[in-house]
Amino acid sequence: MHGLSLIHVSGKAKEDSFKLINGHTTRDDLPYKYTMRAYGPESSHGKANIEQNLVDEKKENFWDFRL
Repeated sequence: MHGLSLIHVSGKAKEDSFKLINGHTTRDDLPYKYTMRAYGPESSHGKANIEQNLVDEKKENFWDFRL
């Protein structure tokens, strides 16, 4: 799993619970596009990595929204 973790949710969430304006962001006019990806119990990207869970160390069903 790559990227910068922005939001952790312990409980009910959906893959599209958080969105970026225009669906992406850029930095300093560089030609790179950053998108938000959600990892969790029902994500098309797969489950979140339990080792990176900062919300509740014992709960595996959490969401990790990454840039």
